[in-house]
Amino acid sequence: MKCLRAPAIGYRVKDELWAKLPHPWSKHSVLCIECFFSELERGVPYQRVTLNDIEFLAILGDVDNDVFGGTLIEV
Repeated sequence: MKCLRAPAIGYRVKDELWAKLPHPWSKHSVLCIECFFSELERGVPYQRVTLNDIEFLAILGDVDNDVFGGTLIEV
């Protein structure tokens, strides 16, 4: 992990995008969505990402509290 925050959003990204992340990140890494895009920008500035490239799977959280943190996405 990069930021040590618990990921708030579960997502899946095409392998081609993961391959563009700088070392040491791989598709087996755990990155919150904010850190993923930060690293993608570092590896390939101005990389275009469309809704066909990323799939939002779930809002993640702890069942014992309602603090999700992270980014709110409205689709």
